[in-house]
Amino acid sequence: MKRVLTLISLSLVLILLVANVSMAAEEQTVTVNPFGLLFGIFNATYEKSLHHQNSFLINGSYLSWEILGDKITAFGVGGGYRQYLGGEDFSGFFGQGTAGVVFASAPGVSTTGANVVGLVGFKWIFNHGFTVEAGAGGQMIFGKLEGYSSWSGFSPALMLSLGYSW
Repeated sequence: MKRVLTLISLSLVLILLVANVSMAAEEQTVTVNPFGLLFGIFNATYEKSLHHQNSFLINGSYLSWEILGDKITAFGVGGGYRQYLGGEDFSGFFGQGTAGVVFASAPGVSTTGANVVGLVGFKWIFNHGFTVEAGAGGQMIFGKLEGYSSWSGFSPALMLSLGYSW
């Protein structure tokens, strides 16, 4: 639990450091999912507006799970596209798709795989750029981690992220 609180604190410090950037109209966002740490997952995303109601995403993730008594760790990087569905620019309801590469290892085995994620959600930008994002969807992991059939396949994807927009 101490480790989780330390990582959440570091995430919030990162957001506050980014908050010193100019306060122009929001065109970029950095978010982290500190609540995922409760489940052994850390996600961070950078979003850059392309034009009014769409943007591109760059994300990274780290996970550490225990399956069948063995510790599995994975690191992933990817990119994607987000389309805002309402009348607001760079906030409101959205649909997004991302794809990436995943590097995973367990005792005695390792693999490289791919993942595809589809989400729908909502983005709120508050005073001074504080940002909250929430969403739900699905994820498909392609790849085989020898001896761990539960590692790949389809799973639900949930997002609750905190960040800063500038």
